Amino acid sequence: GDEFVILLTGLTDDNYSTRLAERILDAVKPAFKIDKHEIQSSFSIGIALYPKDGRDIETLFKNADSAMYRAKKQGKNSYFVHDPQILSEAQSRLNLKSLLDKALDNENFVLNYQAKADIKTGEIQRLQVLLRMDDPERGLVLPEEFMPIAEESGLIVPIGDWVLQSVCRQIKSWKEEGVPVLPVSINLCREQLLQEKLTHKVESCLKSFNLPPEMFEFEFPESALLETSEYKNLMELHEFGAKLALDNFGVGTSSLKNLSRVPLCALNIDAELIQGFSDKINSSIINASIAIGKSLKIKTVAKGVETSAQKEWVAQSGCDWAQGYLIGNPEFAEKLKPILKE
Repeated sequence: GDEFVILLTGLTDDNYSTRLAERILDAVKPAFKIDKHEIQSSFSIGIALYPKDGRDIETLFKNADSAMYRAKKQGKNSYFVHDPQILSEAQSRLNLKSLLDKALDNENFVLNYQAKADIKTGEIQRLQVLLRMDDPERGLVLPEEFMPIAEESGLIVPIGDWVLQSVCRQIKSWKEEGVPVLPVSINLCREQLLQEKLTHKVESCLKSFNLPPEMFEFEFPESALLETSEYKNLMELHEFGAKLALDNFGVGTSSLKNLSRVPLCALNIDAELIQGFSDKINSSIINASIAIGKSLKIKTVAKGVETSAQKEWVAQSGCDWAQGYLIGNPEFAEKLKPILKE
């Protein structure tokens, strides 16, 4: 869109700039007509003040521009006053985005695998695929730090392609070495589920390694049940033969009607609920989730199990499987081999 600069001089009150921004936004809200066509415009306003936001025109422009883009993120017709802390956070995000670009180019990612086990027998049922960034300077970077940037920037799509290729390559390697192979669980976020021909991409990858689709379970967020394009991709993955699991269940807004739309094989109960099971509300949600799983005849998985008390409680509540540090640490593929052979 077009950009304009308003230069105000002689201000004695910093709040005048925000009051003026509000007046501008109020003025442009009504639609106007040009040649009988009704036009609706929107403004995003960034504010930088001299001298605290810059002592020269270049710095003031840069900080006002940064604030304007922050205003755009808030939604149409809004303003934002430059904040040095937010600028620092934005710079950190840019640095992390640059690290992700380099990691993709140099394949500086590694995979860990964490067991999902039968809560009563301890027998491993699935291997959860966990991604780490292996930065030459920072070492292993956990997904909690880089995933938001990857999803926001769209890099999650090529990263997700790398994960699928790498998992397929690992399974093929295990098979060739005679290591017993279990189904693997791979997370899919919203950006991945919005891809056109997602199932075609998955199918091509699996066929290139001669792997059956039932070896793969794709976990997805509750929000995907509400979006047409995401739902379509989920149904196509199921028809291809892959398994589907709803992730972090219990903290979203899924209805029973939405749950019944997708042929699930498992409900993954959110880790925060499991770790807070002693809270009455949390325990009620967990019990309701387990009851829903039983009514749908699908497995329920307690995620984030870290203590014996948590494990015993969810077992007594009727949960089927568990995942967490008490069940097994995330391991590199090589270290996992003897465990699989057992």
